[in-house]
Amino acid sequence: MTSDFTPYQVDKATYKRFDQKMICFSRWRWDEDFIAYGKGIYDNAPAKIAQGLEGYSKEEFVAIEAAWHVHDTFARIRALSAGELERDSFPNKIGDVSGYTPESNSAQVKKFAEGLGSPIVGTTRVNPNWIYASDVRGNALNLENLPYAVVFAVPMDQAKLKRSPSYVASAAVGVAYSRCRFIGESLAEFIKRLGYSALPAVNETAISVPLAIDAGLGEFARNGLLIGEKYGMAVRIGKVLTDMPLAQDTPVNLGVRRFCTKCKKCAENCPANAISFENQPDGKTLTKSNNPGILKWYVNVDRCYSFWTHNSSDCSNCVTSCPFTKPDNWLHKTTRSVIKRTGAFDRLLVRMDDWLYG
Repeated sequence: MTSDFTPYQVDKATYKRFDQKMICFSRWRWDEDFIAYGKGIYDNAPAKIAQGLEGYSKEEFVAIEAAWHVHDTFARIRALSAGELERDSFPNKIGDVSGYTPESNSAQVKKFAEGLGSPIVGTTRVNPNWIYASDVRGNALNLENLPYAVVFAVPMDQAKLKRSPSYVASAAVGVAYSRCRFIGESLAEFIKRLGYSALPAVNETAISVPLAIDAGLGEFARNGLLIGEKYGMAVRIGKVLTDMPLAQDTPVNLGVRRFCTKCKKCAENCPANAISFENQPDGKTLTKSNNPGILKWYVNVDRCYSFWTHNSSDCSNCVTSCPFTKPDNWLHKTTRSVIKRTGAFDRLLVRMDDWLYG
């Protein structure tokens, strides 16, 4: 961790807040130019199940739907209530909380989130760039009254993810998202009962990865996801925006961006050929669902989504192929420590990962 580390580069002349309606998970409904226009991710499931492939049974598909149930139920409630923000009306029974400091507030919310099941929690001031300009319905999002965020990550079952892109891996993803929704809702309630406003979110409202970077949870990866120190990419992210004063955690330098210039395993294992093979991030956008203005490897998410529709479920090949997404044992702890300290062995470590894991 270094105080002069810059986790990302933003071109202020180019970057603008993004409309959530422009993400691929929205465009399939309205954009006739979209490669998978009119095709939902699960529409092809009956045909896929009929093929009788391992990992694609009816029961395994139903497990996906059930795994997402908590996430989707709360998401619908949030949509109906338009993200209700007001404080609870019951009498405050704990007395004056004005004496708490940002540091003590952060310690409280981290402890509570960890108790709910998130082993990775950070706090940060909200960079307005990461708030969507509007939601999927086109409603403007003005959240200046919520200048802080608690950002947390939930690990996924790596053994099940290894069966990607089958339904088994997809169910593991759904479980993590439902856990994020449960933790976010509970954490927001905890904050509101302390007398503050709070808005929980998973993939909606704000862009999760840069918020997580600001909160010290990890770094950008070649495939656009977050890589953290302990679980690699095998996490899903949630957040709670609030007016509770919180301390600013420090972005971490794990050596990820440098390592990604040597490692292209996520690109090599992408069945949609959606991930860049460029040695260095070039900041070139590839689809309307890319928001220009950040120096990074942009992903052709249109191709990614199109593959999902053919597969009738999501895909985690890029996640599982990443050398950072490995068991948290002495070998990989040592490897991550070496990557953090020096880039001298990056290419060798990529080859070792090939030898050990393919």
